[in-house]
Amino acid sequence: NIFLAISSTLFYLILLSIGIWILLLTDGEAHSFQFLLFECASALSTVGISTGITGDLSFFGKLLIILLMFVGRVGVLTFGLALMHGEPLMTNKIKEEDIAI
Repeated sequence: NIFLAISSTLFYLILLSIGIWILLLTDGEAHSFQFLLFECASALSTVGISTGITGDLSFFGKLLIILLMFVGRVGVLTFGLALMHGEPLMTNKIKEEDIAI
């Protein structure tokens, strides 16, 4: 459980950092860092509030906000696990335990 919580938090922070970086590249001259940070965090967290600059963003900025909203709605951990390749996390092995009587 601790591993899943840490990986979920790290994946959220990585997606937020990448989203802010791309928005700064596309719309950094027109809007301040605080507004772009708020837009990315709001979209990824599916809060539903905005600073009002979403309509003024470029096409790629709007597309990024839509992608962050989708990832936030699906779930950061679910989206991250869907990108992983390899062995499944859960197997269909029968668990055996000693029961104290």
